[in-house]
Amino acid sequence: MVIVMIRITKVEFENYRQYRSVNVSFQSGEDCDLHILRAKNGTGKTTFLNGILWCLYASEHYLSDKDKALPIVNSALVQRSNPKDSLSVTARLTLNNDGEIIVFERTQSFFVIESPLTNAKSARPGQSKLKVIKTPTDSAANSVVIEDEAEVQSIVKQYFDEAIYDYYFFDGENLKSYFTSEKSEKIKSSIFNISQVTLLRNASNHVRTMADEKYRQATKLGKESAPDLADEIRILEGKISDLKAQNSEIEARLPELRRIIADADATLQGYAPIRLNIGKRLALSKELKELQSDYESFIAEKNAFITTYWTLLSFYPRVKFALDLIHEKQNAGTLPPNIDKEQIQSLLSDHAKFCPICNGALDEKAIQHLQKLLDELDVSSATSNFLMEIKGGLETIIARCKEFPSEYKKLVKRDNYYTETIAETQKALDDISAFLARYSDESGGIDVRKIESERKNANDELVSLQQRLALNQSDIKRLSETLATKIAERGKIEEKRQRKDLLSREVVAFRTLNSQYDAVEKAIMDEIKEDIQRQTWERFNAMIWKKNTFGKIDINDKYELTVYNMQGNQMTGSLSATEYMALAYSFTLAIHDASGKNCPLVVDSPLGRVSDSNRANMAAELLKVSRYKQIIMLFTPDEYSNEVQSLYDERAASIRDIALSDNEEQIEGIGKGDA
Repeated sequence: MVIVMIRITKVEFENYRQYRSVNVSFQSGEDCDLHILRAKNGTGKTTFLNGILWCLYASEHYLSDKDKALPIVNSALVQRSNPKDSLSVTARLTLNNDGEIIVFERTQSFFVIESPLTNAKSARPGQSKLKVIKTPTDSAANSVVIEDEAEVQSIVKQYFDEAIYDYYFFDGENLKSYFTSEKSEKIKSSIFNISQVTLLRNASNHVRTMADEKYRQATKLGKESAPDLADEIRILEGKISDLKAQNSEIEARLPELRRIIADADATLQGYAPIRLNIGKRLALSKELKELQSDYESFIAEKNAFITTYWTLLSFYPRVKFALDLIHEKQNAGTLPPNIDKEQIQSLLSDHAKFCPICNGALDEKAIQHLQKLLDELDVSSATSNFLMEIKGGLETIIARCKEFPSEYKKLVKRDNYYTETIAETQKALDDISAFLARYSDESGGIDVRKIESERKNANDELVSLQQRLALNQSDIKRLSETLATKIAERGKIEEKRQRKDLLSREVVAFRTLNSQYDAVEKAIMDEIKEDIQRQTWERFNAMIWKKNTFGKIDINDKYELTVYNMQGNQMTGSLSATEYMALAYSFTLAIHDASGKNCPLVVDSPLGRVSDSNRANMAAELLKVSRYKQIIMLFTPDEYSNEVQSLYDERAASIRDIALSDNEEQIEGIGKGDA
């Protein structure tokens, strides 16, 4: 498997502590990728390491006391600046990942303030922001600037997860602490992250959760009693069919009845003595039909009127209260608020130093007050806009409610007109029918009473059948709606049964997948643990000069390391500082190799607690590692001893000295010193 080396190609600082303006490039050597930075204690060796950590995480993990540390901005620059000046601190870390260039750039603003009592200057920190610039391997592709915080943090985690930062950026004086019992869980979690087994664990947990949820859903569906709707649906379908059959018979009978009525009207109208009565009846019948049709339309209009005004009048008290409140605020001049919101926003976004109205200083307290006022204005403006938007609608409702009495009188008047006119028309028709039913003609003409009786019977049957037809149609509509509901309910029941079957199959599938994930995870972790254990032992054995003392190294499931002697006795607690450092290096490098994530190592005091032949062995082993992994070492001159020089001077890709200026205010330079 080809493992791609992830390299740091450049580190840049601007105004970061004593690193006023520093640009350090790291070019790979012909045989190795080992880089040496030498500096006296207090010059800035650990600060260089902390600067990289600050760039990535906005935190300096290797400060001796974070609570009592100076601001990261260069102290001398602060003292030379004027009060209210704005200063900027930048740290830039450039990586090369198989040709793709990734730049992490963090900037933070500082504002110079002066104590009115002591005239001492200090720097007030502003916002810190990290962005990532990606330049693809394809030279034709444009660089991409990423500033979204979540996406930026995801990229940082991809390369240098802060949870395991000390696996990439070492403080050689503290490596012994890696093996305390309190850190065992962190070590295990770190190995999971580095080796990407966390992804598999997350997938397994997700599948297990899905299986539990599917099982819960299936159990819930199984507990619900599902009625058998087949009989109900069959009965409803039968009733609807019977009603439709009745309507068919009625519709077949109606033409005959209409014919009988029409023939009777024609015969009676042709008889001279009663012609005027028949003509009047025909006119009244037509008028009655029109009145009844108009009255049906009026009834619909009346129902709509009742529905509308019931709603309006029910809400009238609340609507009037809200409208009175709006009018009250308008009359008081508080709607909308009389404050220039845009001016406040401009003051905050432009980092103004003085108020343009009172010319007073915009200190931190004033800025907080403006921000609070702006937040309140946002709420007030939103409320004002909402109230103004609904004002017109509220006024319309009030106006409609005021129209109710007059509109109601009109409605009652129209209702009385229709009912009285229909009743009068019907009475006139009844009077004509009564007259014809009693009519007697001794002259030997037609039998008016008989014809009128036949006509009346046909008309009564017609009216009865039409009413029956309308009633049946109403019942068909009602039963059809019930049938549709039952069919939909049956469909849901069938869908639930199908869903339950599907859920049961999914539960089995998810449980199986969960078991497979767990088995794969265990196999991978066992293999990784064995590989890490083997490589840790091989490197440790190579670094330590003792060849007849140590027997093996064991790593348990909690990733706690135990060192055994040749006789099989535990001796982890008896290791020297040198042996702990060798163990830490061996363990960390083994983790990187086993995970396939070939990230660089930046180490402060890499051999500080190692002496004699152990120093040479450890230096030689790290030199071997640098053939396939970038290592940046930060030495003091004492640490860079003769044994180290003899190995590194001729082989390291670069050796540089960090020089502090005579006034000790800033790094004067980092020598080229390429080997």
